[in-house]
Parts: sequence; structure tokens; C-alpha cells
Amino acid sequence: MESLLGYINKNKELKNKQIVLIGHSEGGDINSIVGSKNNPNVVAMVQLASPAQHGKEIIKYQREQNLLEIMLLLTRHGHQGNMDMTTNKISSLDSYHKADIDGAKQFLKENIEPVENFIYQFDNNDSIYFQIDLYLRNRWEREDEKTKEFWSNNYERYYHFFAGNITPQQITVRTFKPENYYPLIKCSVLAVQGTDDKLVNCYPNIESMKQLLSKGGNHKFETMILKDYNHDLRKRDMGTNQNIIEEWVIEEIVKWIE
Repeated sequence: MESLLGYINKNKELKNKQIVLIGHSEGGDINSIVGSKNNPNVVAMVQLASPAQHGKEIIKYQREQNLLEIMLLLTRHGHQGNMDMTTNKISSLDSYHKADIDGAKQFLKENIEPVENFIYQFDNNDSIYFQIDLYLRNRWEREDEKTKEFWSNNYERYYHFFAGNITPQQITVRTFKPENYYPLIKCSVLAVQGTDDKLVNCYPNIESMKQLLSKGGNHKFETMILKDYNHDLRKRDMGTNQNIIEEWVIEEIVKWIE
């Protein structure tokens, strides 16, 4: 994005054009980073379901919203027998988990959160991955033979299960600090978000964006709160049972940009 803006500024046919940055979800993080540099050509930003909260808050909210789905996944549709054959065999170092919401919370607390916590303890990806590997290798050595047989005596499979979702992109999302960028943004900002967003908590997120912009003296902030719209900025159409975006939403965004 920064390279593109640099090219536009040097191109004699483009350098006087006004630019609006439009980003969805993590694309809004990129917008805020680039927008905080206050390129004179950038006159506005449209933040579509874009986080203005810390990654840790967002992950906590996502877990709360999707806990039922997590439970059904862990229990293979809510059956204790299925959970005993899979989730309860994953490790010999954790508790016995019941096939209910409390069991799912306990599983996350004992098996997933300790690995994820390394993301917030170290500043660069190499250190994070080194510490995760060190932790899981130590844990693997302490597992009983039955558990190791469940994983076909393959540490790589064990590691992939516990740490496979911790990609560099996920680390970036979780360690993004909006307070480093939003107070520096001086251009107009439109935040568009749905009330049924299961990934970013609508009202606290909008309020955080407003406060951070105001902290830097920017009061050119407007919002579009879309009732029953999800993170993809669509809502369920009861007639067709499909996720749709209504024409007026696009029209309002275009009108604001104009």
C-alpha cells in the first residue's frame, strides 16, 4: 500500500488525485497504519468491520461468540463418547473434559491458551515460535505412551494441532495496537459495521475508534451501524435464505465518499 501511494505521488498524471482508502477487517488495520502517515493525497478512509481494539480483546470476543460451535467441534456434535475417543485423548496432561460448554472452556484454558499466550509475551515472530516449540516439546516429553500412540508417535502432528493456527498473519492481527495509529489520522473516517458481527464486537469497537481519533484531535468521524449484518457486511434474507447486502448500503457509502 505504501509503495502504491509512493508511485501515485511520483506519477504526474496521478499525483494530484484525491485518494480514499477502503479496507475490510484486517484491511482496515492496513488503512490505519498507512493513514497515520498522513499522505496529503489521502482525504478519507472507509473502515469496513475493521478492528480498533486489541487483538486479545477480539479473540476473547470471538471465543465467546463461537463457543457453541467450538464445543460441537470438540465433541463431534455433542456426544461424550465421541469426545472420549478424540478430544480426551489429545493429552494426558490436562483434565477430563465433559461434552458441554464448560468442558469446551476448560479444554481451551488448559490446551490452547497457554500456547497462544506466547504471542503476547515476545516482540518478534522468531521468539514466539521458538518459545512455542520449546513449550510443546517439553510437554510432548511428559505425555504418556498412550497419548503418543494417539499421535502416531509423531511430534509434528502434535505441534500442528496445538500451534498450527498461529500463523504470522494471526500474530499480526493479535498484536495490532490501534492506539499507535488512530490518534495520528487526520483525514475523514467512516466506520461501517454490522450488529451481528461475530468477529469484531460492534459497539465497543466503534466507540474505541471514535475515542482514539478524538485523542488526536480528529472529529471527522462518522458511522454506519447495520442492523443484523455480519462480519462480511451481509445479512440473512428470510425469503431466499441467502446472505445479501442491500443496495442502499452501497449507495450510502458511495454518497459519503462523494
